[in-house]
Amino acid sequence: MGQAISRDYQNRDLHLVGVLRGAYQFTHDLSGVLEVPHSVDYISVASYGESTRSSGNVQLRMNVKYPVTGKDVLIVDDIIDTGTTKSCGEVDSWLAMIFKF
Repeated sequence: MGQAISRDYQNRDLHLVGVLRGAYQFTHDLSGVLEVPHSVDYISVASYGESTRSSGNVQLRMNVKYPVTGKDVLIVDDIIDTGTTKSCGEVDSWLAMIFKF
């Protein structure tokens, strides 16, 4: 996977955005095997509350610390069950950028 991402993002401004907490370790490990310059940041979102099912209402609990404008953003999430992370306020505003899911 690291080789494929490195190939796809050669000569581009890659910014990994890991979704906490589940994707922290994978984002860290993935970053370590990438062969292209990149930056790493994290967001925290919630849609489950106290339930075991997603409410469909995604709340951004922690936003990225570094600007993503003009960067190719690769969101690293551990579980894609409802696909609603990408519809969360700030994340939705990045849709003009390149996403690979």
